[in-house]
Amino acid sequence: MRHDHQNDAAACSDYVPLPPYDEAPPIGQKVPGGPKFTLKPHQEIQVQSGESWLLDRIFPPEGVGVLFGKSGAFKSFIAADLALAIATGREWGGRETVKGGAIYIASEGAAGLHKRKVGWELHNGALPAEAGFWLIETAPNMGSASGDLDALKQAINGAGVNPSLVVIDTLSASLGAGDENGSGMQTFVQNAHALARLLNCFVLVVHHVGHSEEGRMRGHSSLHAGVDVALLCERQAGLEALVSLAKAKDESDDLAFTINLLRMVVATDARGRDVATLVVSDAVETNAKPKAKIKTVPPSQRLLRDCIEAALVDAGEAVRPYADGPEVKAVCDSIVRARYYAKIAEQAVEGDDATKLAERKRKNFNNAVASLLKSQVVLAFGQAGRRLLWLK
Repeated sequence: MRHDHQNDAAACSDYVPLPPYDEAPPIGQKVPGGPKFTLKPHQEIQVQSGESWLLDRIFPPEGVGVLFGKSGAFKSFIAADLALAIATGREWGGRETVKGGAIYIASEGAAGLHKRKVGWELHNGALPAEAGFWLIETAPNMGSASGDLDALKQAINGAGVNPSLVVIDTLSASLGAGDENGSGMQTFVQNAHALARLLNCFVLVVHHVGHSEEGRMRGHSSLHAGVDVALLCERQAGLEALVSLAKAKDESDDLAFTINLLRMVVATDARGRDVATLVVSDAVETNAKPKAKIKTVPPSQRLLRDCIEAALVDAGEAVRPYADGPEVKAVCDSIVRARYYAKIAEQAVEGDDATKLAERKRKNFNNAVASLLKSQVVLAFGQAGRRLLWLK
C-alpha cells in the first residue's frame, strides 16, 4: 500500500511547501516559514549611504548609551537637557538632532525632573504643544529576567508613544534586586538593548563611576563592554562640567563638551523662599583632555575590590570612622572574606591538609587587603572588635 507522505506533511500545522528547484529564491532571500538563518553573499555587503544619527555622530538611532560620573557632577541636569533637545529638535553642543519623542524614567528624585523641565522652559521658552516629552516616575526592574521590560513596553505602546530616546535615571535604582557586580548588571544590559530594539530607539542610562577608579563605570565590566556609547561627566569649577566621549563604536572618541549651567528660580514655597534648579545654558564642543594611562590592577586586588563592592551593596552600613568626619558606607571584613574565599579556587597541594589550605587562603586574603590598604584604594578602622572596610 502506497503511503502519501505529502498529505502527512500538509496536515502538519507548520508545514510550508518548498518551491520547485527552478523557482527557488535567490541566495540571501529569506523564504517565509523557512530556515532561521540566511547567508548574505558578499555582493550584498555594502556600506549604506545616508547614515543617520539621533545626535550627530554620537547617538545612533537605535542602541544603548551611558552617561556616568561622580555624584554632584550634574549628570541628571545634562541628561534632561539632552532629552528636551531631542524632543524639540534643537541642536545640542553644536550638533544636529533628529526631532523625536523622548521619555524620561526618573527612577529616583522624580520631583527634581519637574523642576528641571520648568527651569528649561523658563530659559528656552515653553515646550510646543506637539512636543513629545513624557515622564515615568516609577522605577522599573531591569535587573532580572522576570523584571518589568514587558510592562514598560506595554505602557509605552499603550499610550501610543513611539519614542526616539528613553532615559533611565539611574541604573542602580532600576536594577531591582539584581547584583550590580554580577548577573544583575548583565541582565540590565540585555534588557536595555531589548528595549531599544522593541521601541526602535536609543536608550541612555545615567550611572555612577566606580568607587576606586577614576573614569570607570561602577559595577560589572559587562556594562562598558555592552553599550554603544559612553559619556563621562566630570564637574569643573563652579557650575561647569566636562562631558567626554569615553566610548563610541566606529567613531572617534576624541571628543568633549564644556557644559555651563545656571541657577534658575522656578517657584516659591509656602514661606516665600525660592525653589530653584539648574539648567544647561550652553554646551560647547571643546578639545578632549588627554586620557589618563590606565593602571594595571593586579588580579588579586581586582578580585578583592569587586568582592568589597558587592559586599557593600548587600551588607554595607553607614558609619562615621572619625568623630569630625563624614559618614561612609563600610562592611565588616568577615563578610568580604567569605565572598573572597568563595571566588578563589584554592586547591590542596602535595603535603597539604585542611589546616594548611585554610592558612594559605587566610594569607592570600590578608595580603590582598594589605595591598589595597597600602595603595589607599581601601580604608579600614576598628569598631566593637570588628574591622570595617570601605572604598575610598
